[in-house]
Amino acid sequence: MFYEILGHLLAHAGGGLPEVAAAAGDDEFAQKQVRRVALLMQRVGGAWPAAFGGVLRESEILRRALAEARESLIENDCPVPAELEGDRVDDPLAEYRRLMNALDAAVIALHAQPGEWPRAALASVRRALAEAAEVQRQVLAGSMGDARIPSEPRGAA
Repeated sequence: MFYEILGHLLAHAGGGLPEVAAAAGDDEFAQKQVRRVALLMQRVGGAWPAAFGGVLRESEILRRALAEARESLIENDCPVPAELEGDRVDDPLAEYRRLMNALDAAVIALHAQPGEWPRAALASVRRALAEAAEVQRQVLAGSMGDARIPSEPRGAA
């Protein structure tokens, strides 16, 4: 409940900021900045509930990619970086960070190998990253319409 209410509070607070912009008087720059902050708060608030599920889905994608990269290294008698041997972490954001660090180590290890086989392993990693990016896009698109923050609110001339 706590995590869901934070998103609602952000969105609600962002909704009240246009009144602050109006109170800025003739300062067009201040009005524009307040409108931008309001829109950003509303969009972050809207994305907040879906973001946690997105992190979990991305983490699963990254785990699969890392398992494949690890297997490729083992099959080709290459050293496996210690980061690929790490244990899962309970905190979802700490686990995501751990997976991203392991992914960096895997890519470095694969790039260091001669021959053709690393290309296939790296292509698999790239596909996983594209799949993870799609999860992020869906979180943003589903919660915020589009991910772009325009300089003017929608409907402004």
